Amino acid sequence: MESARQVKANEIPLESIKCDGQSYLVPSSDGQRKYRVTAISCTCKDHERTGNSCKHMLAVERLCPPAKFQGDPFEGF
Repeated sequence: MESARQVKANEIPLESIKCDGQSYLVPSSDGQRKYRVTAISCTCKDHERTGNSCKHMLAVERLCPPAKFQGDPFEGF
């Protein structure tokens, strides 16, 4: 069974995720903000509060599997 975070991550359109060469920019649910996501962090309040993977991090994993995400964010694209 998928977690609530995973369900919400699946709702984030992959085409809305942008890479700036160092990290990924993922829009907030309301589209008003963008969160910076790396392989180990996100600037959203959920991740900052819990330290766990948030929906933004899970969405990036859908776009770029963790093994690839550790290296060059442009590799394979």
